[in-house]
Amino acid sequence: MPLSTFNNGEANSSVRTKINASINEINSFFLISESTNILGLRNSTNAQNFRIYNTYTDGSNYERGVFGFTSNVLRIGTEKGGTGVARAMSFLTDGVERINIGTTGIISLYPEGLTTLTFYNIGGIPWIQGSSIQISPSPYSSGIVVRNGMLDLQPGVSLRFDYRGYILPISDGVMAITDIAGTNFNRLQFGGTTSSFPALKRSGTSLHARLADDSGFTSVTVKNLVVDGGYTNGAWDGLTLNGFKLRSYINAGSGIFLESGNFVAPAIGIGLGSPSDTVFLNIGATDTLYQVRGTNAQKFWLANTYTDANNYERAVFGFTSNVLRIGTEQLGTGVARGIDFVVGGTTRFSITTDGTVSSTTKFKISPETAAGANSFFFDQGNGMRFLAFNNALSVSQDLFIEGARIYLNKGQYGVNRSIIAGTSVATTATNGFLYIPTCAGTPTGTPTAESGTAPIVIDSTNNKMYIYSGSTWIALN
Repeated sequence: MPLSTFNNGEANSSVRTKINASINEINSFFLISESTNILGLRNSTNAQNFRIYNTYTDGSNYERGVFGFTSNVLRIGTEKGGTGVARAMSFLTDGVERINIGTTGIISLYPEGLTTLTFYNIGGIPWIQGSSIQISPSPYSSGIVVRNGMLDLQPGVSLRFDYRGYILPISDGVMAITDIAGTNFNRLQFGGTTSSFPALKRSGTSLHARLADDSGFTSVTVKNLVVDGGYTNGAWDGLTLNGFKLRSYINAGSGIFLESGNFVAPAIGIGLGSPSDTVFLNIGATDTLYQVRGTNAQKFWLANTYTDANNYERAVFGFTSNVLRIGTEQLGTGVARGIDFVVGGTTRFSITTDGTVSSTTKFKISPETAAGANSFFFDQGNGMRFLAFNNALSVSQDLFIEGARIYLNKGQYGVNRSIIAGTSVATTATNGFLYIPTCAGTPTGTPTAESGTAPIVIDSTNNKMYIYSGSTWIALN
């Protein structure tokens, strides 16, 4: 391998050392002292390379480092051939490794006093690994910090998404999502962008649960819904559900009210806009629903039909003028309706629209003053009619009808007596008589005994009246 030194006469050129591997100088290069302490490797316009070998067997089997130009690109790195093994490359300062490039392309940085920062490729995706990474416009300024697996946006730093919007840290625990102008926000979609997915949408000061494509509302399922805030003068402004409001009673307005303290606490109120239009439902006791609003008489209406406030049919249960009224009402095109009292699915007692009262089986009422049960009392205006059955022997009252004057034992209303009579009749009268059973001939049967009474019958064949006394029939004429 010839070695020669010469000066080719270039201006300001220094002595060159020429090394060539053959006589024809095809495989030659030039080491040139280009200036003080500067060594140059060049050969006209030919790209130069410098190689330093780790191992060398022959031109096909080696491991080496390279520093040189290829296709106008400066290449710094390692190469291998044949039996050679790929080798990593390190950058050092002060004898300490600062950057390492592994044989698979993983780049590791070793900042002074910090843990390793590694860049590598997984499945075609670039990765950066490190316990703490900060990206900022200048050293020690606010930026984005990745620390222990967390992304930290420092004060004044925001995340921008494809010039579509921002996520900004406002204060401790407070984040803002805005459009690119920072003045608005539309919706946040979950899972997809079509109507098959949900979204949360801002609408003024309200938050709407919408379909992801904003084509309609969607449902929200919660276990417990707690609404707090929106107080005005001590009143809760409330929760609006599709135009229906849930709010505090003090804050006048229509809707469902939550009441505590004004009347019976706690209670649910249903109102039309003012205290006088509000009905409160409360728990009066265990398993007891209580409708109350101070000293105001309460009512319950159950509609059969309703067209408007002037045309309806309804049942009523409530107080009017301190009297509990139970029945039916109608107005306008409404029709009067009767009442059935049903037990076990069977109608037992009915009141028709003309006031007729009927019972399919037995009819028993015990008046408050009765000493026993099984009594009936009927009173109609000044012309009183009274009918009572009582099995309590302490009250001597078995049958009483005023008007036609049929009493049997009127002990509760006068002296004990038995009267079956109407008013006196004229000698020419054809009505108003007492009718007594008849038999064709002398009676011979033994009547069933009834305590304190005696049977009476008329023999229509012989025109005689008989009474049964002393176990025998006795003719009275």
